[in-house]
Amino acid sequence: MSCMFTPQSGAHRFGDLLKKLHEEHERQVQELQDQVSSLQKQLSRLGPRDGVGAEDDVRPGRAAEKQGSHCPVPPLDLHAIPVIVPDGEDSTRLQTASTEVLELKGVWKELIRQHMTTDLECLTDTMANTQAMQTEADQPEEDGKERIGYSCCLKCLRTGSLSPNSSWRFHWECTGLILVCFDLINIPFSSVYEPPPTFFSVTMDWTTLLFWTGDLMQAFFVGFYRDGYLVLTQPAIVKQYLKGWFLIDCIVVVPDWFLTVLGSESQAGELSRLLRGSRAIRVLRLLRVIKLQRVINKIYDMIDNEYSFIVAELVKLMMVILTLNHVIACGWFLTGKLSMGDGNPSWVTWTEKFLEMDIGYQYATSLHWTLTQFTPASMDVVARNLQERLYSIVVLLFAMVAFSSIVGTVTSSMTVIRQMKNDKQKQFWMLRRYLKQKNVSMDLTTRMTRFLEHSCQKQQRLIQASKVTLLTQLSDQLARELAFEMFEPCLRNHAFFRFLCKEMKFVAQRICKMALKAMQVAIDDTIFSLGEEASKAFIIKSGELGYTQQNGCLLMPPPALKECVAEAAIWTPWRYRGRFFALQPSDLLVVEAGRFAEAMSIHPKPVSIAMSYGHKFVDLLNSQPSTEWTDVLRDDDFYGAAAFDVGMNAGEDALLSECEESNHVNGKESEDEVTGMHTDKAETRAKEAREDEHITQPRSSASGTNTSRGVGVFVSACFPTLLPAKVSANDLH
Repeated sequence: MSCMFTPQSGAHRFGDLLKKLHEEHERQVQELQDQVSSLQKQLSRLGPRDGVGAEDDVRPGRAAEKQGSHCPVPPLDLHAIPVIVPDGEDSTRLQTASTEVLELKGVWKELIRQHMTTDLECLTDTMANTQAMQTEADQPEEDGKERIGYSCCLKCLRTGSLSPNSSWRFHWECTGLILVCFDLINIPFSSVYEPPPTFFSVTMDWTTLLFWTGDLMQAFFVGFYRDGYLVLTQPAIVKQYLKGWFLIDCIVVVPDWFLTVLGSESQAGELSRLLRGSRAIRVLRLLRVIKLQRVINKIYDMIDNEYSFIVAELVKLMMVILTLNHVIACGWFLTGKLSMGDGNPSWVTWTEKFLEMDIGYQYATSLHWTLTQFTPASMDVVARNLQERLYSIVVLLFAMVAFSSIVGTVTSSMTVIRQMKNDKQKQFWMLRRYLKQKNVSMDLTTRMTRFLEHSCQKQQRLIQASKVTLLTQLSDQLARELAFEMFEPCLRNHAFFRFLCKEMKFVAQRICKMALKAMQVAIDDTIFSLGEEASKAFIIKSGELGYTQQNGCLLMPPPALKECVAEAAIWTPWRYRGRFFALQPSDLLVVEAGRFAEAMSIHPKPVSIAMSYGHKFVDLLNSQPSTEWTDVLRDDDFYGAAAFDVGMNAGEDALLSECEESNHVNGKESEDEVTGMHTDKAETRAKEAREDEHITQPRSSASGTNTSRGVGVFVSACFPTLLPAKVSANDLH
């Protein structure tokens, strides 16, 4: 049956094509039903085989009853049934019916039918709105309008700003963390004990000065977050920095430059005394301690389990205790020096040779006194004047509160760690007791225990999404992007998914969020068996798995990492052709066929691409004998030829040219008629499209105001194989 394209308008030709396609579909469905009825009648005429009793009847229903409900019903093998041709029956048609042929799943045909019955102006409006949004996005934004969004890299290139989440910025802030910690130790010590300058101290002074000067200039280009959104607009960044850290950074950096330059040019005398008196200005550099929390939070974000987080908290508390004692020790020595300068008795004069000793001994003595204030201990160094006594009282009060709080936090953290271990041991003890009471075999008990131990260790390393309640508060867009970044590395090994990730990222995000889910399997677990009805495909994420073919042979080499298994379940009605099992604990990505089709149905373009690929995939299987069908398809030539960005555009250009010639013959009446309709509806859709997510545009050069080109793109997208002017019956499948 063929359909001749008549010189009619684009809309009429399109309707005629749909009508004829539907008629051909109904005709072939009726033929198949007639063939099935004929085969059922022949099967009913067949008596029991020789030597087979009535109780061993070969009919599928009774065979399933004898096998048990746990055994899947195998498909009817038409090759095993002797073909009996009744009088007057066409033997050629029966022979064709007995040949097993795969077809594309009905869900894909239904999806394309739904898109085909949609009003033609919807496609025209969508293309126009999408092109308008792309043009608007490429134009510079108005003054005062902040550019806020999630695509950091593109915005950084456009604005010249730097994302705070970039790798460069993270390493820069970690370097700043090290320098701040150095200042916490060096500034109190050098300001009080006044050690002689060394090459190391001079080098560190210049390094610190240059680093924070560069940080001040870099801050004018680093983006920031406002209400959860990243702001990368240059005027907004400068305004935010001037209102925030700019004044503090200037107070810290400018005096540093003044002291450094003045110190390198000064001589002995009044300038030298001025420098010694201005050392206190360097204490302002400790204001950068406020920035520590932001960097520490980023480091905490890299911790992936609760146990490591608690240990990191304990380490941080210990560092805080040591830093506090260091600062208090320097303050205790400074108090003694000031009291001695006023002529009062001081603890530093408790021995005549104390001030003559080296700086290391003086600092160790001060630190020893400080530690005795935090713990119940005694020392021969005591306060000898009012100033020192008041300092001792203040330190005792502070130590009583701070140290008690820190000790309580450490104790609580250790209790949590101990409780985690006890809970784990208790759960395994209850499991073993339960299995023993139920008389479970030792082999199964060992397998379950080993798998659960492996699972618990993995959960300690990886935070489970079910435990992060904050994830439920993410917007739909952020949830899709999160799922995409988690699953994309495994998808890019497959040609079709790699194309979606590259050309239709939004569709790929929907697939990752809707159709993919993680699955863990233990040793010897069977993922699927021969003959089971297939509704899922699998992508190997980690581990080692094996596959036994339908002839009983083990597939060699075995399924590799990131390889897709049972892909046919997505595209055609399928039964697994072998046994897929785990050789060691493994992780899989499960692709649910129904949810996959639902995710692809967002737009006619991804549906058409999926149908085009599905047709090629089914044709590849049909080109092989059914006895050679397998769930692990390895055909480099097929996947290498799946260049959708070239093939689809070629098909669109061919059909666009045909539609343009037809419309040129009929004049511009149909174009003006269609493009003039629903102007208000187009404006409404344009407004809604700006609020929705951006869907990847086809690479066609079709304009939204040219209806004939829009119809051509739609027909080509839906039926990439129907490029000739004549449509045959084979093209309908």
